[in-house]
Amino acid sequence: IETSITGRFKISVIKAADFNDWQKELNFPLGETESEWIVHGFTETDYLETFAENPGDIYGASSIDKAMKNAFTQTRKFLMKAYGMTEMDATTIITEGVDFAV
Repeated sequence: IETSITGRFKISVIKAADFNDWQKELNFPLGETESEWIVHGFTETDYLETFAENPGDIYGASSIDKAMKNAFTQTRKFLMKAYGMTEMDATTIITEGVDFAV
């Protein structure tokens, strides 16, 4: 789902050479506000790899179910890498304190 938005944004690009160790382990876009992290979930983590022969095929294969599963998986990965949590601890934190939104 895509939508338009109006607002003021500051985009900062962090070059790979300046990544923290945990950032090097992530393979998805990550947003940050003053108080929150924003993890993005998509139907495919890398649709250009999955649909290499015809990237436009992603439009017919998009799935909210797959995107939500991907968001959960990426959030768990983020918590484990950034905060050194176990998979069980990360899953517990997700179920108790993460808001998923579309």
